[in-house]
Amino acid sequence: MAAKYLEELEQAAFDYLGEGYSVIPMTCQKKGMVPWAVYQTRLPTPREVKGWFEGRDRGFVIAIVLGRIAGGLWVLDLDGGEAVKWAEANCPQTGRKVKTPGGGEHWYYVLPAGTDPDSFLNDTNVVPWAFENSPPNPRTGKKPAVDIRGSGGCAIAPPSMRKGRKYEWIATGEPTAWSIRESGLLAPPGRLARAPAPAQPPPRAPAPLRGRPPARGGRVRLEDVVLDVDVSGRLPEDPAREGERNKALAKLVGTWIAAGLDQETTKSLALAWNAGNIPPLTEKTIAATVESISRTHERRHKVEVPKGPEPGGGGAKPAPGLPVPPEILKPGGLLEEIVEYICRSTYTAPPLFALAMAICYVGTLMGEKVLTSTGLRTNMYVITLARSGSGKEGPIEAVKKLMHETGTAAGNLGASMLASSAALMSSLVANRNQLLLVDEIGDFVGTVKNVHNPHKTELIKDMKELFSSRGLRDKKYANSKQNFTIPWHNVCLYGTGVPSALWGALTMDDLKGGFIARTLIFDLDVEARDPEEGEIDESISQSLYDKVRGLNDIPRLFKDQFMKCPDPPKIPMTREAASIAKEFGDKYRKLQNSVSSQNFLDGIYGRVAELGRKLALIYAMSRTADGSAATSMPAAVEEEDVRKVVDLLEWHVPRVIEKIRDNVAYNSQDALKRRILAAVNSRKWLPESAAYRLSRDCNHRQVVDALNLLTESEEIAYVVTNGKKGGYIPYRREGER
Repeated sequence: MAAKYLEELEQAAFDYLGEGYSVIPMTCQKKGMVPWAVYQTRLPTPREVKGWFEGRDRGFVIAIVLGRIAGGLWVLDLDGGEAVKWAEANCPQTGRKVKTPGGGEHWYYVLPAGTDPDSFLNDTNVVPWAFENSPPNPRTGKKPAVDIRGSGGCAIAPPSMRKGRKYEWIATGEPTAWSIRESGLLAPPGRLARAPAPAQPPPRAPAPLRGRPPARGGRVRLEDVVLDVDVSGRLPEDPAREGERNKALAKLVGTWIAAGLDQETTKSLALAWNAGNIPPLTEKTIAATVESISRTHERRHKVEVPKGPEPGGGGAKPAPGLPVPPEILKPGGLLEEIVEYICRSTYTAPPLFALAMAICYVGTLMGEKVLTSTGLRTNMYVITLARSGSGKEGPIEAVKKLMHETGTAAGNLGASMLASSAALMSSLVANRNQLLLVDEIGDFVGTVKNVHNPHKTELIKDMKELFSSRGLRDKKYANSKQNFTIPWHNVCLYGTGVPSALWGALTMDDLKGGFIARTLIFDLDVEARDPEEGEIDESISQSLYDKVRGLNDIPRLFKDQFMKCPDPPKIPMTREAASIAKEFGDKYRKLQNSVSSQNFLDGIYGRVAELGRKLALIYAMSRTADGSAATSMPAAVEEEDVRKVVDLLEWHVPRVIEKIRDNVAYNSQDALKRRILAAVNSRKWLPESAAYRLSRDCNHRQVVDALNLLTESEEIAYVVTNGKKGGYIPYRREGER
């Protein structure tokens, strides 16, 4: 019985929502089950409505929110038969009525045009003149009452049930336009006397109730609910003064975003409000606040996770139950032999990370020996992210051993820690072809961004330029004796870390710089495995040894500073391979042109084709490696090489975009907010002084603004206990433990 009732009630809630009415859940004692002030200004989302019914095994009721959100709808609540008789004799008939379980009725009216719905407030125990001298009810001792349900109130709606009886529709027609406060029926003095409201635009006429709710499977969608948002009169008349502006802005923006306004409209309203402030906030601050609160709102109420471009053109599809499509993990040739060796010798290393390491290693072996048909080198930047203990460091140790055993470490193994840009350039002067194996890459990225470490701030910029620049690489200093000229370079990077360290060190502004766009990032949620569960075999097969040595023995063309030596040979693509590569590149160039140049997607889409050409040449070299320096060079990049690369990138790019959207901070203040929120949620209590210690490069004012935004959006709550110094705790909503 209870399950059937809840199912019927849920369907009715979606029906009212589909008609454009804001609904809320209430207990049978007429108490709100959720904080519902927000639903007086916006409709609940279908996801929110669905959540009210999940896990419920006992009944409750639903109510329609009245007032402006319902187009000026109000209800005359007639308590008992005497009140109904009085209404029939004194009030105009209306086309919409409900029978209540207690024998009374709800008569629905709409306010006449020109009446401000916000001035027609909810009021209870109103005694009409006709009842002034009537005897009290012998059972309750009270006179018959007429309650007004207006702005700030709600009315329980059918098919809700109380005390075993249901609310039922008597009439479902159009409500009559009428205001009881202007009728003279109520006692005039005191609290009921109100001055006439100023003229307002006529309220939206409520939509007629169209019978029963839609059947299951025909639920209303969020995008089908029309939000009739009126922002007139919502701007504060008094300007905000310095010290109060950010808090006032956050509150206003939160209200507008919750009401369904898009970011552009919200920003325009915020700029109009900001013009009267003393002094006004900067436009950048306005834009950042709108973006931050909008992202928080989307994260709480998102219906679907934003995706990047869908795989196409024969791209590999993820296999059920597997984190990575199996085709990607079978690259063939030397790459696959290295993957097999890494997984066998470490056991805990995820196969995708082993493939990432193999790509960097083969790209290093090919440095200064071969170019793509467009003149690109085979240097690759790859970052692998996973939780601690998942084996992400295993590929580093395995390849170090492979490099030493095959004699390729001396000419190719670079530093694992870089102290400064000058240190990197000095090492490249001595060895232009290097594989950098960096652990805890997130800390590295965070450190080089810190303005308090000037010797490291140039590192990311240098790495970005080393990826794409051709020929000479100059580094000029004030002291001319420290200047560097590197005639040819091929630097590969393999970095590992935990996801929170890398994403937490980045902002959207950092992504626009281009370093992340040049990097393959594999972020996997893999569990740690005990190495003792499997047998580790560190032996290097003869085939693997010979192929590595064969690539390493291909002569390099060493250029001097005057570029006198010829370029390495360019490996062409077959006609079929070139056709696939062009189609793949055109797709991402089209996506790049479709977004703003200030959007982080611009850089990511713009580098996909370049990454694809580098990878295709690495795959081709892997396929033809046969242990002989004379015959290991491919004649051309084949169709199969390009298709394997397309499979990898079509799987990889959308996932990187999704990770960025979900994890990367919008700006430095957003990053600070994330650090504070993570600390509060992990510790359950954060003293105010500890919040300031998390600020890193932010000043006191920025910390205050971040804390205000977090408390306004109800992410954290500020508490003071027993006179002690206050602090912050995770915000708990009604019903949460």
